[in-house]
Amino acid sequence: MMPRQHSIHPDVRSFVMTGRIKPRSSAFLTVSESLIDTTMALPKGTNDVLKDLRVTSDFALTIARGAADTMDQFLRPVEWLVTPRERSINVLVAFSPYEVNELMPIFRRVDSKVSLHLFSPYTSELMMPLDNLHLFKLPSGTGAQPLPRSLALPLNLFSGSLYLLRQEDYIRLCKSLRLYFGSVQGIPDIDGSSPVNSCGFVRDSGVQKQLGLTGDGFEGSPIEFLRQLIHLRRNGRSFFPSDMGQILYGIGLEDRNWEERADKLMN
Repeated sequence: MMPRQHSIHPDVRSFVMTGRIKPRSSAFLTVSESLIDTTMALPKGTNDVLKDLRVTSDFALTIARGAADTMDQFLRPVEWLVTPRERSINVLVAFSPYEVNELMPIFRRVDSKVSLHLFSPYTSELMMPLDNLHLFKLPSGTGAQPLPRSLALPLNLFSGSLYLLRQEDYIRLCKSLRLYFGSVQGIPDIDGSSPVNSCGFVRDSGVQKQLGLTGDGFEGSPIEFLRQLIHLRRNGRSFFPSDMGQILYGIGLEDRNWEERADKLMN
């Protein structure tokens, strides 16, 4: 297998110049499209949960793949993200290092229509999460807009983040993954049935609503897909002790002291 030759698609350059993605452009892929040549089975609802995240074709296509090859061992880590500076457009686009380097003069312009951000997934309890995208930003000197938490969720899932800092992020994650770790005893029409599987996934849409698992979410269990995705992101290393390891193996974080973790990182 050989590395794929890099290129700058005209629509990628247009996005950086204008802040807008051309409809139906082949230069931008959904997360589902970017993972289609892996061995992972994507559950129904993946596009709903990750709809605000895109990747460029140069980011996704890392090797010149043969018919029998998979992309499992060639997933590019998420390092560079581009966001439109127009607040009404909620989209994150992952760029390849090559694209960032080639388009750097445009990113540096004060009147740039997009912002370039450096990112790293939250993989250690000892580090501050970087999903606010404030670590490094171009153009410099412009006000830093906080990343909506609705955009941080797909970013953290796709990049392989392992930890959560805020209780509200844990609640939002469980809603999207349709996971419930509490007791159903005493809840009308649920008590006595078995609506929650051993991993915490709730399949029935009516039960999901009763348990507050509303909004965009997976329709099929995302457990195996996310386990495999994180496994590939970590090159096979275990992640069970982490927050995501606990959650994806059926252990909720309801007893977590969220303030204590935040205080440790802040001090």
